[in-house]
Amino acid sequence: TCGTYEIRGNAAVSIRWKLEGGGALFLDANLSPAVTRFPPAVGALLWLEGSTEQDGAFAGWTVRWSLDD
Repeated sequence: TCGTYEIRGNAAVSIRWKLEGGGALFLDANLSPAVTRFPPAVGALLWLEGSTEQDGAFAGWTVRWSLDD
């Protein structure tokens, strides 16, 4: 498989794509107005839209991309 996903809540998902040569690209997206918990970012943070807390809580409409190489 080239990717996997995990449903985190109503309209919230984590997706992981394996990269050729190792590493992975991660997308964590809370596409609802409700606060949803996610695991910590893996690797380097590429982009964050919205806000997150130390405990993994994503505010509504928050999206995070990260890259682990």
